Amino acid sequence: MTFGLPYKGSKNKLAARIAELLPPAHTLVDIFCGGCAVAHAAALSRKFQHIIINDTENCLPQLFLDAINGKYLNESRWISREDFFRLKDSDPYVRYLWSFGNNGRDYLFSKEIEPYKKALHFAIVYNDFALLNELNPEAATLLQTALHNIKGLTERRLALKRLPLPIPDRHRCLQGLERLNRLNRLPHDMFSPTNLDYRSVPIPENSIIYADPPYQNTNHYGHTRFDSDSFWNWARNSIHPILISEYHAPNDFVTVAELKRVSPLSATNNKAAAPEHLYTTPRFAHLFHDTLF
Repeated sequence: MTFGLPYKGSKNKLAARIAELLPPAHTLVDIFCGGCAVAHAAALSRKFQHIIINDTENCLPQLFLDAINGKYLNESRWISREDFFRLKDSDPYVRYLWSFGNNGRDYLFSKEIEPYKKALHFAIVYNDFALLNELNPEAATLLQTALHNIKGLTERRLALKRLPLPIPDRHRCLQGLERLNRLNRLPHDMFSPTNLDYRSVPIPENSIIYADPPYQNTNHYGHTRFDSDSFWNWARNSIHPILISEYHAPNDFVTVAELKRVSPLSATNNKAAAPEHLYTTPRFAHLFHDTLF
């Protein structure tokens, strides 16, 4: 199962395990929500009545909520390179689903491959094979035959993937759209979005904080470099239970779990990456006594 939005740095593959480790509370505050994968998994865990999703990238919580509210159920646009750079700052769907690696910055396709991807998009989504026929009549005939009487977008995309076409056949934006539309099954009134610096997020009583801060020395926070030392000091002083995802933590933090990951750069997709750890403060370690290793 996939969780949250297609997003660079998503916790999709770890989200279920993280949600399992979170103790129940009235409210979960996902204070660096990113693609909302953990918020999604936590909602399915039924441990929380309310989930606050916060990120300085305000379009991420909004994209997540829009998907829950069904905004993209009828989405079928082809987004060209020109459309992407014109719309990415105002349309979260364009910014993240049509960017390379869902990085919100670079267009999804190279200039060489874009015409083929557009032709395939028109064939799958609109049942229009004219562009593909101009580029490759053999592929157009093969695909048109394969898609005959296949109606659903997912089924048509999978049929395309199975064909030995002489042109690239992967279409990640359609996979991402399907992923967005699965979010429509979540409760519409469970989530509250905020767009604040983590130190300014109001934390209600009976809350658990989940924090996935930018990795030290690797990422930025909004438009500035993230101050990891300030974050750890803030976490030390939290009066609410907090669970933190990081590779390393200061010595006074308690390790709750080690999460093994697979490197996305591995050619065989089975090369172990550096394990990620979950930490808490000594004050709240007893809440995780069943999970400490």
